[in-house]
Amino acid sequence: MRNMFIAVLLVLASVLAFAPTAMSQVATGDEGGLDAFAPFGKEGQILAQATCTALRPDTGYTFAVKRICDRRSDSCAQICSRLSERQAGDLSCFAALHVYANSFFSEEETLGLKTLLQTSCNVSVCGPNYCCCGN
Repeated sequence: MRNMFIAVLLVLASVLAFAPTAMSQVATGDEGGLDAFAPFGKEGQILAQATCTALRPDTGYTFAVKRICDRRSDSCAQICSRLSERQAGDLSCFAALHVYANSFFSEEETLGLKTLLQTSCNVSVCGPNYCCCGN
């Protein structure tokens, strides 16, 4: 578990190193902080893809698939099982995430981005907003 946590941190650090615009979006207004994080924007997709890749239990192709957070939504297991890709073939779910729209941190020792890992792929209520699908 510790190795998985370290892997997630390393992947996130490398993603943020290549996406400096994500950390430099200055808010317009008097608050002086940074813009709220957009879970389905480019940075949100990068974060979800990096997290899913780091969580993958073995080798293979990995996809972070957007899921609508609604109690009527299909589970990640159902969503992934309907998807396939030319190289990866048929996909299945191995994890689910909820990426929140928290603000970026602007000072030391303050909270910033927030992600919830849900290892169950069978949640069908509002919970995960990304499914980790792989072959």
